[in-house]
Amino acid sequence: MAIAFSLLSLCLAGFLYMRMQAAEQQVNKLEQRLQESDHTREQLEQSLLAFADEMKESNERVLKHVSNGEHQRTEDIQPSVEERKKESLHNEIETEYTPPLPENEVETVTYEQSPQAKIITLHNQGLSSVEIAKQLNMGKGEVELFIKFQQSSK
Repeated sequence: MAIAFSLLSLCLAGFLYMRMQAAEQQVNKLEQRLQESDHTREQLEQSLLAFADEMKESNERVLKHVSNGEHQRTEDIQPSVEERKKESLHNEIETEYTPPLPENEVETVTYEQSPQAKIITLHNQGLSSVEIAKQLNMGKGEVELFIKFQQSSK
């Protein structure tokens, strides 16, 4: 009888050991998921902080222009395309289109890509949103937002 109890207690100890190992594995998996979610949360926080900083800078520019008595549209307050070209001379992806003119007209008209078209062109060339933002002198959040809108509309 004592042998039977010894075997039963040995089996029970083995069963409990296996259950403890399974519980430890589950705890390790949960800790790993927690670390991944913390990393994702940190990335989201950084993105939101960068976006908030960009918005703050934009708002400060608007307030500066309004306080100086200048009444312009907000699109005019941001750096013009010409200013952006001067600041990023190394970027020569501008595609100028000159439509054919009748032979009696002398002046030529050039067309520039919109900033949104430039973003899509650079994104299709494989550039990251940070690189695009630097080349076009735009905010990273603005570029990422436009790319997301384009991808969701497809």
